[in-house]
Amino acid sequence: MLAVRHGRSAWALLATALALGVCVAACAPRPRARVGARAGGGEPAASNAGRDGATCASCHAEVAEEWRASLHRSAFTDRPFARAYAREPRAFCRDCHAPEGDPSAGVSCLSCHRVDERAPRPAGSPHPPHRAATGPSAACARCHEFAFDDERARGAIALMQSTVREHAASTSRETSCVSCHMPRVAGHRSHRFGITRDAGALRDALAVEAVRVGDARVRLRLRALGVGHAFPTGDLFRGLQVSVETDDDPTDVAFARPTARPPAIATKLLTRRFTTVRGPTGASIVVETSDDRLAPDRASEVELDLGEHGRGRPVRWKVEYHRAEVADDDPAPDARVVLHTGRLSP
Repeated sequence: MLAVRHGRSAWALLATALALGVCVAACAPRPRARVGARAGGGEPAASNAGRDGATCASCHAEVAEEWRASLHRSAFTDRPFARAYAREPRAFCRDCHAPEGDPSAGVSCLSCHRVDERAPRPAGSPHPPHRAATGPSAACARCHEFAFDDERARGAIALMQSTVREHAASTSRETSCVSCHMPRVAGHRSHRFGITRDAGALRDALAVEAVRVGDARVRLRLRALGVGHAFPTGDLFRGLQVSVETDDDPTDVAFARPTARPPAIATKLLTRRFTTVRGPTGASIVVETSDDRLAPDRASEVELDLGEHGRGRPVRWKVEYHRAEVADDDPAPDARVVLHTGRLSP
């Protein structure tokens, strides 16, 4: 199935509203995780009364420096998010991108950590232990899986982000988020959270095999490596673009002539796709129509046909990681990462 530009009218309600997965959501903030809450209810055992990020940094300088260079720090000021927020300035968006109310701090220390007032204070520590919600992955889940809006309550379940569900369905379900996203460095967990902007880490997460299956067809076998959720995950319009293109050797006189055959190109984008439908109340709701991203634990195959113009010609294949802002748009150069490429002879 070749990637053909879909009519933009089908995305009229989504193109702006879904940019970066921020805007068809309910205006009211999602309920904050009750950090440290007891199983039987009642008041949480943890709080941050009288504390702020600067207080944390005074003792945890190395961790604070990592955080300052992280996407969590720039969660609200990141340019793609800022563009989307300017179009739809919703409280829902701020609840995850600046949960402590300080846009310049984004997702700060206090967004994930609470001091457990009921736990014994370690010798020499100025405060009781900190807890990351009810567990490390629970702290992540609050902002990395959520529905479009309150249509979930009416049975129309469509998730803006579905990372937690993807992880729960994988064989890595017993491995916490921090195991991969916060590797141990110098005796502590790194707070850089840099994987989605780390080209090397993205390349290491994908294996690709490519073969010709006829004069003009190329089959690519893709497998995510050590990834405990769909690849890519997160924002709505992230995807893997698989492409093949004729790549005639310029030293070949037959193709260097002015009458050389035009290049043949075929592409396919592996991503989530959505549309809007009328719900039971008559209101428009968002539904997911397909998802062909790479699933954890198994390989996927993509077969592309170059047609008549591709017969008997060398081809180059490429897999790119895309961070598009709206559906069906080509992302900017700085939002593309070439993961793997190769050349196949006729």
